Amino acid sequence: MLYSKDSYPSVMEPLSEEVRRKAIQFSNEMLLDGNVRYHEDFIILQAIEKARLSVTHMQKEGSKPDS
Repeated sequence: MLYSKDSYPSVMEPLSEEVRRKAIQFSNEMLLDGNVRYHEDFIILQAIEKARLSVTHMQKEGSKPDS
């Protein structure tokens, strides 16, 4: 199942909009990867962590994250 800004796992609800958007993007990328060997719950948690790091890095660099 792919996610969107209107349909995403409840664990993403408390995230800021910016982090949630990136987490949805990363989740979808990993889910679409034909070589994924992980359970969907693990993918979601990995995507959230990657999104947090990405947004934090962008904020430190002073640039706007990609959409």
